[in-house]
Amino acid sequence: MIDAIQTTRAVLRQSHQFSARTEAQLSDLRLTSRAVIAVIIAMAVDLFFPLPSVLRGLFVLGAVGWVVRYLTDGRIRLRSEPDRLEQDARSIESRQPELENALINAIQFERSVAGRPADQSSGLMQQEMARAERLAGTLQVQDPAGLARIAKERRLL
Repeated sequence: MIDAIQTTRAVLRQSHQFSARTEAQLSDLRLTSRAVIAVIIAMAVDLFFPLPSVLRGLFVLGAVGWVVRYLTDGRIRLRSEPDRLEQDARSIESRQPELENALINAIQFERSVAGRPADQSSGLMQQEMARAERLAGTLQVQDPAGLARIAKERRLL
């Protein structure tokens, strides 16, 4: 009897960590791009319409405040997202359709089997959980699309 789906859970946690790192890198690259654009625009405006030193200073303080707020909001959001195994399973299965919902079923079936182990369908659920365990051991958790998005943002920067 399978009491836990340790390999499946480990793969889903790794996938979650990878996607959180990817989102953090994308967020940082977008911030850098926007900050560079804002500085270029400010320099162009100042070139054609010279601004007093007070307005330049306020712009710099506003830009620093905006960057700090953007970074803080992004980090808080990434930290506050709980480890949602089902969402991670859906994400992996959308990239690898050959899994045929094995990971999602394993997560859901684990709760069902733990709640009522003597049920008639628990044998089938355990077989599906065992299949998910076998498949999870062969999966790559890194999303090539995430790496491509990071490379694209770097090129844009």
